Amino acid sequence: MNGSLRTLDPARPAEAPVVFEEVARHQWRVLDAGLPAASVDALLGFVCHRAGLYEVTTMAEPLGVSYFADLDAAHAAFHA
Repeated sequence: MNGSLRTLDPARPAEAPVVFEEVARHQWRVLDAGLPAASVDALLGFVCHRAGLYEVTTMAEPLGVSYFADLDAAHAAFHA
C-alpha cells in the first residue's frame, strides 16, 4: 500500500491477531500480527490514554478517531 490510507480489508478475519506495541508512556501503535512489523501495511492505528479515556485512531480509510473507557474496548475496536 506504500504508505497510503487503506480501506478496511473484508478478507482480514475479525479475529485476526493485533499487537499493541508501546511507543511511549500511555501510547501504543497497533499492528496486524500477521504481517512483518516493519511493513507499513501492518500499521492499523494508534491508541493513546489521556484524561481517563483511550483514544483510538484507525489508519483505514476513512481515518477515524474513537474513544473508549478501557483498553479492552480499545483493543476490540481493531476487530470490528
